[in-house]
Amino acid sequence: MKLFRGCNLFQFIDIQQRQMIEPKSFTFEIIFTHDGSIRCDGSATCGLSRQNAIVGHQIDSRKFKTSGISTTPHFEIAKKYALHIDKYPSGIVLELDLENLDLSKYEIITVAEKIKSPNKPEDEERILKRYDNLAIPLDIFRIHKI
Repeated sequence: MKLFRGCNLFQFIDIQQRQMIEPKSFTFEIIFTHDGSIRCDGSATCGLSRQNAIVGHQIDSRKFKTSGISTTPHFEIAKKYALHIDKYPSGIVLELDLENLDLSKYEIITVAEKIKSPNKPEDEERILKRYDNLAIPLDIFRIHKI
């Protein structure tokens, strides 16, 4: 199986300079407040939890920061995110071949298995994260310019 992540050129320049994808946070637990962000479908828990990190990440990873990055098993969906629905004329799709991934270091969370009502079920989102919650090196990906 392969996973893909779309990046616009500005994002990719930063990733390329650092040679890694920096997570927005170095933890994979969050706590929700009563701000209307979550649905009352039973997916979220009370208090600080890993489950809340999954819920929050798929709602809005800029607001609910985690150590995970969003990926999809669909190249065309990653391409859509790279181009920001045609906002940009070109972009980058990062490809990850799971057969070559050291699964002792990385975890792949299938959002639809953890959440009753994913925001974008068509994305079939997989959250990729390191077990140590650190940055993900660029060299595990194959780079496609689109």
